[in-house]
Amino acid sequence: MKKQKIILMKILEIILILSISLVTITGCEKKGEENKKDESSSTNNEANVDANALNLEIEYASDFKDGIAIIKSGGKYGVINTEGKIVLDCSNLMIERIGDLLKVKKDQNFGLVDKDGKVVADYIYQTIDKMDDDLYKVRKGDYGLINKDGKEIVPCNFLYIGEVSEGIITMKASDKFIYVTKEGKLITKKGYKNASDFSDGMAGVETFENNNIFIDTTGKEMVPEVEISIANKFSEGLAAVKKEKDGKYCYIDKTGKVVLDCSEYEDVNNFENGLARVSIGKKENERYGFIDKTGKVVIDLIYENCEKFFNGLAKVKKDGKSGYINTNGEFYEYDQMEEKNGKFIVKKDGKYGLLDKDKNVILNTEYQSIYITDVGLISVKKDGEYELLNENGKTTTGKKYLSVKLFSERIMFSTEKRWTYDLYRWNW
Repeated sequence: MKKQKIILMKILEIILILSISLVTITGCEKKGEENKKDESSSTNNEANVDANALNLEIEYASDFKDGIAIIKSGGKYGVINTEGKIVLDCSNLMIERIGDLLKVKKDQNFGLVDKDGKVVADYIYQTIDKMDDDLYKVRKGDYGLINKDGKEIVPCNFLYIGEVSEGIITMKASDKFIYVTKEGKLITKKGYKNASDFSDGMAGVETFENNNIFIDTTGKEMVPEVEISIANKFSEGLAAVKKEKDGKYCYIDKTGKVVLDCSEYEDVNNFENGLARVSIGKKENERYGFIDKTGKVVIDLIYENCEKFFNGLAKVKKDGKSGYINTNGEFYEYDQMEEKNGKFIVKKDGKYGLLDKDKNVILNTEYQSIYITDVGLISVKKDGEYELLNENGKTTTGKKYLSVKLFSERIMFSTEKRWTYDLYRWNW
């Protein structure tokens, strides 16, 4: 009975969210009804089998997406469609979505299967990881690349394969680093002792002569006008580098010319939105601030700790107090501050509050949790009970709930100690 209730609630949730009809599947899986078919025959014919006819007992069911859902029965995984038809039978050790395909584990190896149950990549890989929409990193002893059609575009001969960066991938063979496009073509035949990913059209590399230089996306080398020992990534046309001669920092442009001397700073970072974090002093005396591209200090070096800006805010610590600053250096004393749909969920002393886009208080920091949907509906929890608020922080129903589950335009909530779901559609 407990399993049947879980199944029914899962089906109800799917119907409420996706507005589709689902065939209820109950009972126990019959063993030995048919002789085993080989994998290729089973894969091609599974979509014609009705799940009801098999009387599967479902231990787990994912939400439907692209017309299919992953299910678990008898400790193994399969796939059904919205008509209740079996796409993949429950004979697999693992199934997970990976882009538009399914990563399926049989025995000890992985393969790729499409939503119709067709095998795209054979079950010959020890690992499969998505690189982007058209590319997958695979391991068969060493690493290689396959495309969405299962074609091996880079053989599994590499010790390391990095992420796709500006359409180019860093790879390490047995004795050198190389750069390859997403189509598997070399951008340069030359290899390097060390190599970094591309950023802002440039990548830092170390030659076998121990020189630190840069290359562009065509493979053309750029040698800075000063010898460097440390090179940060390019960002907004500039890269922070450490000079070999005196160990001091400066910024160079894409021609290798020094455009900004930063000898007075202990450390410097990349420019983001026109600002770069810099520091003076060491250890307990180290202080952080920000400069612009002219070298002007725009946020004083007064912070004991300082993270980079993200969504217009940087987490800092000043005089032992943690908080956030904006790009104008204005300080907000909160332990946590997160932008969500034009508002800021803040946390202080373990309690949550809400600010508007101008940092004006909508809700004081007195809630156990705050969640905002994409359409602006706000769920808050206080003293163990939930309440639903509009985007201005005003109550929408005047009721309190034991639990609330929010979706983009719908909610499911419980008003009793036992779970009973109601549905409310918000018209904005």
